[in-house]
Amino acid sequence: ITGSTVDLGDNDVGGGNIALFATNGDIGGTGAITANGGVTALATGAVNLTGDINAASTADLRGASVNLGNVSTNGFVSIAATNGAVTSTGLLSAGQDLFITTTQGATLNNLVAGDDIGITGSGSVTIASMRANGTNPQGEEIGSNATVDITGILTVTGDTFAADDATFNALGIALQGVEVGGSLTATSTGSPITLASADAGANVILTSARTVTATGPIQSGQATTIRGTGLDLQSVTAGTDVGLTATT
Repeated sequence: ITGSTVDLGDNDVGGGNIALFATNGDIGGTGAITANGGVTALATGAVNLTGDINAASTADLRGASVNLGNVSTNGFVSIAATNGAVTSTGLLSAGQDLFITTTQGATLNNLVAGDDIGITGSGSVTIASMRANGTNPQGEEIGSNATVDITGILTVTGDTFAADDATFNALGIALQGVEVGGSLTATSTGSPITLASADAGANVILTSARTVTATGPIQSGQATTIRGTGLDLQSVTAGTDVGLTATT
């Protein structure tokens, strides 16, 4: 379906491959979209598809801003907001990779990927929970990883799990429980790092331009290195070395 704008209303849409193109405006709809193949929605304006999206292969959803409900695919999910925010009130579930790019931050519910989760862009990002569970690694790199690289504050209000590495770069970082099979690396450039707990099979590396606070245990199978202007920690255990540095 191609038009200057595309408005599906509350109608359900089903088919093989489903493609929606808005050449001079928005794509909108509240009904379910079910594809035996892939789902593509590309708009010069906003993409507002709040009904359930289910695709047997992939979902590629791009607009100035993107607002979604539940999205489930057997393949990858790619979401990009070119001049606004990404919002999802439901579950974003990809059988393979889940990638999100934003220019004005994101508010996301639960994220699940069979391989990697990757979030990049400008603004602050809030996530209810994230799991890169490693059930369908693609082999393009080592492991199933969770990566967030943004200019604003990263807040995860629930648990974070990655079968391999988790890497977070942001202005500030607020996490709850983090469990990774590989290494946890978190770097904040202007605000504190806070977390409830961390359990890493390899290394834990926390580096903050401000303070680092952990309200529970930090455990690593290899080394743990924590650096900040001040450290407020409960317990730190490591398979090899522990390095703690308070710079003020």
